[in-house]
Amino acid sequence: MKPVIIHSQARVDLDEAIAFYDRQRTALELDLKTAVERAIGRIQQNPQLGARYNATDLRYFIVRRFPYVIFYSEL
Repeated sequence: MKPVIIHSQARVDLDEAIAFYDRQRTALELDLKTAVERAIGRIQQNPQLGARYNATDLRYFIVRRFPYVIFYSEL
């Protein structure tokens, strides 16, 4: 599997989302963490899985059940 490097701003955004869901309902933040971890795992196994973002080298993958998208590039 390919290693994953998470951009510092993406980590801040994820931490804020986790805190938001924690305030909304018990265990919902764990569901978000799990969904993101699964998405990253799928991307690691198959980097071509995500759709291309416009005319760039970036790809994106939609996190299931939550309104979040992971943008990434394969190096």
